[in-house]
Amino acid sequence: MHRWFGVATMAAALALSASAWGAPPTAKTRLGTLDMRKAFNDCRAGKEARDRLRTEFERKQKKLDAEQEELKKLLARGSAEADQAKRDAVGKQVEEKTRALQELFKRYQRELEDAEKAATGRLMKDIRSLVTPVAQVLKLASVVEGEAVYFTDPGVERVDVTAEIVKRLDAITPKGKGAPPPAKGAAPVPPAKAPVKAPVKAPVKAPAK
Repeated sequence: MHRWFGVATMAAALALSASAWGAPPTAKTRLGTLDMRKAFNDCRAGKEARDRLRTEFERKQKKLDAEQEELKKLLARGSAEADQAKRDAVGKQVEEKTRALQELFKRYQRELEDAEKAATGRLMKDIRSLVTPVAQVLKLASVVEGEAVYFTDPGVERVDVTAEIVKRLDAITPKGKGAPPPAKGAAPVPPAKAPVKAPVKAPVKAPAK
């Protein structure tokens, strides 16, 4: 993402230089700026995607918590067992259940990351498709990501297009259809979510009484 913004910023600078060189003294170049993070956070599609991710996260965390409780009960049963052979049998079960729980945790992490990337990729594509028409309507020389612009000449007028992009994005996004369901995708991401809590690693064998 940063690489794309960097290229966009360089292209914008070149466009501004070219237009300013041939423009009459009174002409003012209009530079559009877009706050991508704000666009993600404010649009309905972004909010719905975050809600879906949060719901999925909570469902997975609940499953992990339940599995971990079962593991704790198994450990307690092994600790209370007087017979060594039975303690060893419970210890083997603990080892297997711990391994399965760790694998489940890793799978859930991957699924959440894939779902987040898919939602981000879809939103990024939709936002990019709106930049050109907005720039044409507002007669902008170029549009760059807002945080990448550190200086503009006094003769250049900055125009923040973020709100207009969000408005148009909401207009073309049916309610409840803001982002795709969990799936594999690409691109890093803004929808904020807490990571799934890793299960506590249990000892291989239940402790002796």
